[in-house]
Amino acid sequence: MVSFDYTIKDVHGIHARPATELFKLTKNYESVVKVKKGDKEVAFKGVMGIMSLGAKQNDTVTFS
Repeated sequence: MVSFDYTIKDVHGIHARPATELFKLTKNYESVVKVKKGDKEVAFKGVMGIMSLGAKQNDTVTFS
């Protein structure tokens, strides 16, 4: 499994527009993409999943 950490740089955090762009990138993969912030991890099956993490500027999320 491949994973990497990313620190959110946008002052608005991950809101609808960047979440939609991320979803467009991942929906073509057969594997399951997961995003984790702190103790909460969601399978990236839709825009609301990543937005439910509440990732704000300077938060670090892990994609796997």
